Amino acid sequence: MTLTATTPTPVTLSPVGPDASVAELLRAAAGLLQAAYARVSGDYAGLSEEDLMGDIVAAQHVQNSAWAIQSHRLTQAAAIEHRDDPNPIQGAYPLLIHRVIRHDPGSFVDEWFALETGTRLGWSDRHSNTRLGEALDTVQRCPRLVDRVGSGTLDPGKACAIAQVSTEAPAHVARQIEDTILADDPEGMTAVRLRAKARRLRARLDPVGADRAAQARRRSQVGVWVSPHHEPGLSQLTAVLPTLEAAKVMAAVDDLARELHQVTTTNKTLPECRVDALTDLVLSGVGVDTQLTFTIPITTAEPDTPSENLSLEEPDWDDLVDGFDEASLDYEWHEPGLTPINGLDQLDQELRALIAEELEDLNRADLNAEARARSQSVGQDPPDTGPPDEVPINGVWAESSAVKPVVTAGGIGVAGGIEDVLLPRVGVIPAAVIIELAQVLGVKLTRALTDATTGTVVETADPSYRPGARLARFVKTRDQHCRFPGCTRPATLSDIDHVIRYPDGDTAAHNLQCLCRHHHRAKHEGGWHVTMTPEGICTWTSPAGHTYVTNPGD
Repeated sequence: MTLTATTPTPVTLSPVGPDASVAELLRAAAGLLQAAYARVSGDYAGLSEEDLMGDIVAAQHVQNSAWAIQSHRLTQAAAIEHRDDPNPIQGAYPLLIHRVIRHDPGSFVDEWFALETGTRLGWSDRHSNTRLGEALDTVQRCPRLVDRVGSGTLDPGKACAIAQVSTEAPAHVARQIEDTILADDPEGMTAVRLRAKARRLRARLDPVGADRAAQARRRSQVGVWVSPHHEPGLSQLTAVLPTLEAAKVMAAVDDLARELHQVTTTNKTLPECRVDALTDLVLSGVGVDTQLTFTIPITTAEPDTPSENLSLEEPDWDDLVDGFDEASLDYEWHEPGLTPINGLDQLDQELRALIAEELEDLNRADLNAEARARSQSVGQDPPDTGPPDEVPINGVWAESSAVKPVVTAGGIGVAGGIEDVLLPRVGVIPAAVIIELAQVLGVKLTRALTDATTGTVVETADPSYRPGARLARFVKTRDQHCRFPGCTRPATLSDIDHVIRYPDGDTAAHNLQCLCRHHHRAKHEGGWHVTMTPEGICTWTSPAGHTYVTNPGD
């Protein structure tokens, strides 16, 4: 099938003159497109199919031209270097002098420019870097194809396909590939056909380089990823691996799945048996350790609230473990050879001890504060219960901030059972599955204290540079992922960074945040600045002066 490229109808832009800037032309074009969109849903009744197709083609031409304009601007903006050089005058202030250096487009790429673009447009790091890479490759490797895209007739994906094949090819080879493609009407060919043709040309003109480039492409594409499925309770596992290995894996999975399907007593389908087979093969010989973290909200009282309001009443333990209903599960714990591992009874005991410890610590903190107040009122020295103006939380001294934590039986968040859990970038684990894990697998219990109003993990502190295990766990539980705008890398795979450099800033939760290694370097080397409130809200400022706010766990 041959697609006939039509030239967009020229439009007279009355609001702008012939000497208008690119910004003025883009604003005028945006206004015209918005006016067209305002009419698109109401004037189609009288249009023929050919008229509708004409509008579809014209809209694609607009998208093509916009992509080419953006590509040139990306390469030009990425060539601007921000540098902080030492002040040549000894002892003068400021110690560093900020310089802006403009390089020729393509000759220099600022390492941190993709962060500025991504945060401004709401793109992920991967999307921003991919888009910048497309712009650099096409503008440098296939400038005439980009001109064809800018005219509106060529799809950007086709130019990107040719540029990808030409990567690291000698300049004369890249020119010959581009010449041949332009001579063969690329508008009428699909991107797949164009890529295949370009690879044949590359292999003929530069066989050694083509083989080396193919190996590099394959190495960059392999990997295993997991992502949430649109159906809660399901996740999508993706693996890209060499074809021979994939054939072996699928043969093993298919053979085992057919055996399972023949003996199944639960009416499972063959696809479900394939999932079981893959799981059995992957987890063969692998131990699974499960850790449940119970988030326990605590309520705060105003400074003038009488201490008599502190509730020392023990919570209703039956309600606290009501979510672990053994009768709701199809497991017989007393079958011969089956020994419960951290089952309901042990879980009940550990949970009781866990929450009793929280009540005891927090109530002791309030009583210590009250004792100090009484001693001061009669002119005595306060008892030695810890650093002044601080209260102990879980054995760690934390700044009280003039607000005393008060725990009541109704403020404990695990009462009422277990709820579904969202694992970032993986998916939703239903509550029934969590209960099953708690009763079948070995379970480690831990807890995190959170503010009942804001949901922020309770403040703890550590006097050293490196946070202790408890403080690190609190920060990671609070943040959930890297705190840079738009980043979703899990906190467990991130660094713990001091917002204000140590020792000027404390090793405390209000001065610690999780940052992946890339954004950690951006903070120290890329000109990005961040401040944090006691509640853990971070405000980032980019080198261009734009600000972005991230909240804990958002």
